[in-house]
Amino acid sequence: MIVDKIKKKINRRLNLIKDKKIKWEINGKLEKIINLTKEEIKEYKEEFDRSKILEDLQKKLEDFEKNITGKTYRGVDYKSGALSAEKALYIYNILRKTKPETVVETGVCNGVSTSFFLLALHQNEKGKLYSIDFPEIADTEYEPGDFWEGKGGSVIPKGKQSGWMIPDYLRDRWELTVGKSQEKLPEVLEKLEKIDFFIHDSEHSYECMWFEFERAYKLLSEGGILMSDDIDRNSSFQDFAKDKKRPLVYLGSKIAFFVK
Repeated sequence: MIVDKIKKKINRRLNLIKDKKIKWEINGKLEKIINLTKEEIKEYKEEFDRSKILEDLQKKLEDFEKNITGKTYRGVDYKSGALSAEKALYIYNILRKTKPETVVETGVCNGVSTSFFLLALHQNEKGKLYSIDFPEIADTEYEPGDFWEGKGGSVIPKGKQSGWMIPDYLRDRWELTVGKSQEKLPEVLEKLEKIDFFIHDSEHSYECMWFEFERAYKLLSEGGILMSDDIDRNSSFQDFAKDKKRPLVYLGSKIAFFVK
């Protein structure tokens, strides 16, 4: 009974797409802005399903749900921090279509979302993902202020590294930097001439998000994509897009992007 409940919870979190129709043409903007056709959407979805990555990640998430229980020092229940597979498929399609050389991501946690991004680069046979993460570790003592007080319950198991769920065959296009994005993002960007795709999913304070957008935008190539998850936490992404006079494309109520 307990195992069945865990599996149902995992399925909801992964939001398995195999039996769902993904509505891609949000006001026709995806096709208009990045020329992502209906035929390509169908092709990429079938390709994604054939990869078997969901089955691999599901087993690891089941292990997480069974073994990692408790609360953060802020009183929030532990969770894996996994982006739903539906949202990840949106990003997968965009990465497959645009075929970026350099992708930068802030926020990795256990690595579910990162796995999807790396799968797209693997299928593209080009590109590298530079990730920054400052993980909260389950069952570890922290002092108030070690993490942003608005942080949720996303944690990694003790003894594991950020991104531990990422399949081995996808790791050759990945470089991880551990630390807070306010400290490490400038270091990562300094060694890159330009970036083609940036996604924020780390500390969701207005100040941190604006800092990341501003730094990433300076190196973003023309036609490059700036994306943010959890845009409902504050208005930083909407404000930044307005400042740059770029229209937002929403992939749901919490995630959006714009093209430079």
